[in-house]
Amino acid sequence: MLQKRIFQYRAEQREARPKSLCQQAGPSAGSEDTSTRQAKHRAGEWTQRRLIRFVRATLARQFGELKGLLTDTLNRSQETESCLHIVTECQKQTADYANRTLERHALHPAIEAVDLLAAQIRGLNKQAAALAAGRTPCSLFEPLLEAITTAAEMAEAKCQFLDMEVIRPQVLDELDPKKHDVHQAVQTAEADYHKRVERILTAGLAYRGTVLRRARVSVYRYVQNP
Repeated sequence: MLQKRIFQYRAEQREARPKSLCQQAGPSAGSEDTSTRQAKHRAGEWTQRRLIRFVRATLARQFGELKGLLTDTLNRSQETESCLHIVTECQKQTADYANRTLERHALHPAIEAVDLLAAQIRGLNKQAAALAAGRTPCSLFEPLLEAITTAAEMAEAKCQFLDMEVIRPQVLDELDPKKHDVHQAVQTAEADYHKRVERILTAGLAYRGTVLRRARVSVYRYVQNP
């Protein structure tokens, strides 16, 4: 592209070149040849200087265009990188929100149902064991007792596999608002018993470290004797 402009510029300069530099007549043939050569030489130097100025101006203009194009490309690249970062963060937050919503509305209720069934199987196993202990051995009752015992063991194994934890505080444990829900308060004269568990009303449930249901407890409340 630059070479094409140079050819065009040379053609324009040949047409616009002053004739006085090329046409200088003298009295004799020898002097005419000398003056003609000098005029051509001066015309060549003038054309060369103009050409150099033209090339410099063209290069400066093209350098400015390339510099502007490079700056624009860098700006677009930074904008694209920023947009990609924003899109990545949005996708991450959307995935986290979807996972939390799925756990809260689908998984957590299912875990609570599993815990309820496991608790019922444990209670049934205790009742069956107590009933068997107070009766004489019976061939009809033994298979049922074994089936209930096996079901209780399977329920315990599944709860451990799912990383389920029953929140069941002990008496005189310190109250933990994150795991315990106070439903009753019992007055006591012992200052050390203040805000400690008096008894458990209902066990709580935690799944993979997340408390799904806090344990309902009764706590001591210190009252100074008048």
